[in-house]
Amino acid sequence: MERSTRFIILLVIMAGLGCLLWVEITSANNRGDSSETTPQSRGGGLAEKKEISDATDEPQDMPLEFYENLGRTYWEQLGNRQRIGSGKETLRGLEGGLIIIEELRPEAEVHGLTRQQIKTDVELSLRRNGIRVLTKEEITERQGMPQIYVNVNPVISGRFVAYDISLELRQNVILFRDQTKVVFGATTWREGTTGILNLSNIRDIREEVKGLVDMFSDDFLAVNPAN
Repeated sequence: MERSTRFIILLVIMAGLGCLLWVEITSANNRGDSSETTPQSRGGGLAEKKEISDATDEPQDMPLEFYENLGRTYWEQLGNRQRIGSGKETLRGLEGGLIIIEELRPEAEVHGLTRQQIKTDVELSLRRNGIRVLTKEEITERQGMPQIYVNVNPVISGRFVAYDISLELRQNVILFRDQTKVVFGATTWREGTTGILNLSNIRDIREEVKGLVDMFSDDFLAVNPAN
């Protein structure tokens, strides 16, 4: 699924979150109104009937997990983690790559998700899978100058965070139709995921990143078994 499509879906999810929060606030206000003092008869029968009616008709509080699961289910129905395209063969012969992590939104770092954490997670996962992490000096000596690019885009709204994550292998390539032309930093492998979490669980986004790294590693090792 293309990045622009995932971004549109991310906006749709955030709009849905806004609606859910509005319903929750409205329900809370209605409950506050209905909790005011009600007329009571001598025997208390009217008050008792009122309490029964409130218990039956009043909207029930939904835990935050309900909205979180609803968001996940919504995205899964749209094809979460669909393969964008194999790109596996473009990894053949590579030794590894230079890791590039896109800057995060400041509000994400305030809530405990940092660029350095993601960079460390990606490096450790790659090394654990036997894929070399190249330095800036080493990449200039490698054909294609391969880069492992990670972009984490969290959007915070109230008590929720929607996110879009992509992992790409970028390298210099030669056009087949004109082999005198070189395309610098072309994306030859890409995978992505989008979802929604309770804001208190924002650090779980790191696990989603690790999942994408594992998918990359599987394809990488499939065509480079010696690594």
